[in-house]
Amino acid sequence: MLKSEQIKYDILIVGGGPAGLSAAIRLKQISLEKKIDLSVCILEKGVEIGAHILSGALLETRGIDMLIPQWKKYGAPIESIVTKDEFFYLNQKNAFKINNFFIPNSLKNKECYLIKLTHFTKWMAQYAENLGVDIFSSFAAKDLIIDDNRVKGIKVEGINNTIEILAKYSILSEGSRGHLGKKVIKYFNLDENSDPQSYSIGIKELWEISPKNSQAGHVIHTFGWPLNYNTYGGSFIYHMSNNQLSIGTIIGLDYKNPWLSPFEEFQNFKKHPFIKNILKNGKRISYGAKSITSGGLFSLPKLTFKGGILIGCNAGLLNNAKMKGINSAIESGQMVAESIFSKLQLKSIDINKEIHSIFINSDLYKDLYKARNYRNWFSKGTILAIIMNFIEQKILNGFFIWNIHKKISDHLFTQNKNKYKNIKYPIHDNKTTFDIESSIYLSNIKYDKNQKNHLIVHNIIDNTKINNEKYGQLETRYCPAGVYKYENKNNNIILKISPENCIHCKTCDIKDPQQNIEWSPPNGGSGPIYNDM
Repeated sequence: MLKSEQIKYDILIVGGGPAGLSAAIRLKQISLEKKIDLSVCILEKGVEIGAHILSGALLETRGIDMLIPQWKKYGAPIESIVTKDEFFYLNQKNAFKINNFFIPNSLKNKECYLIKLTHFTKWMAQYAENLGVDIFSSFAAKDLIIDDNRVKGIKVEGINNTIEILAKYSILSEGSRGHLGKKVIKYFNLDENSDPQSYSIGIKELWEISPKNSQAGHVIHTFGWPLNYNTYGGSFIYHMSNNQLSIGTIIGLDYKNPWLSPFEEFQNFKKHPFIKNILKNGKRISYGAKSITSGGLFSLPKLTFKGGILIGCNAGLLNNAKMKGINSAIESGQMVAESIFSKLQLKSIDINKEIHSIFINSDLYKDLYKARNYRNWFSKGTILAIIMNFIEQKILNGFFIWNIHKKISDHLFTQNKNKYKNIKYPIHDNKTTFDIESSIYLSNIKYDKNQKNHLIVHNIIDNTKINNEKYGQLETRYCPAGVYKYENKNNNIILKISPENCIHCKTCDIKDPQQNIEWSPPNGGSGPIYNDM
């Protein structure tokens, strides 16, 4: 029997990313200004703050300027201000630069900064701790404590003990497809008036490149090859300081072809002559992947529930039209903090009316409203999406009267394998392109094999049969970490799961056609350790 103990806080924040950290910082700032004692804690499942953080990353500074006006003076880690900003269309052999006239203002990155979000969140965490925030790393919130139809806190389970952390109010900032966020959305029916959510997978590598190819501050985005016109996605190349290069591909998880492998599409992307020339004589030093909540305004669930709120990517507040999410996360954390304070003296905190009013009148909401159709146009094909987004975002500057809605979830887009030819991806050269095994080695994964499998496959026999016969074993391709493999055992096809490979992207939870795979957090401290991502 597990030993149990209880800890109590005024405010509990689950997730030590930019949204959760900004909420904690703003709460303590206001409490110090008003001289009100307020206990705030952050639970982070990674071995340290930043360990599970993966982003490009471009920082739009509106949110951090409001939260910590002198953030640069206080030593926030910056790679470079953006010095050059380019957009390219790729076919298989050529790269065509898009004239600046055709680029919507939302996609321009003037006055933005290139950062490593792992470093930036560590700096934010130190700032929060200096204000009196308690941060607990290696604490994986496994379940909610719900009493009288109200969230009262969460449970943290280890191998030998259970800790209940109780709070007046819980802020869920777990990032995309958060385990607890998914539970509260279902329990409180928060998405009953929302479109189905959209997700993408982002796959990223960090390279050290030749000094002659390095241009700190140079930002490049691409679309087109290797993806076809029916698959949402694009790529980024960010020139960081010290001859480092952040490179990655983002692919919508509403893709139809079950033979498609996001990992292999990214490897293919690096073979393009334009990209290969940048990477020439370089060395890959890190690898990771993460899901991205990208549905936009119409897919937002109701943010509040009894006893808590969803913020950041857990809520789906990313602005796709900007291709930047850090600012949205920071602003959402601040809004929640300011709403909570008006209710602190009450026995129970409910901020439904307050947060709705603040959100509707915020710059964040205005941005999301202008971009409300951006992602959904791509379900109608890339060419039409480009035309309509140019009209909406460039010509009309976000002021239009029509709405485009999404009708089905990403997993339902997946079609029968017999509708497509099996994609034969090229052999890796181990110079520019690599296999999954060598890639996840660079993710620096920590995992205790004595713990329970955190990847639960419900109806595993039926699910394996259907995914094998109808979808061609698609788990082996959509997972960017080689977690799922099929084996023939005594003339039976079985699914072998390697949870120790998991890098917490949660793609399996999103893309499984039968929705039988459930991702839950492993024990605290497990998973990748992204030191520079």
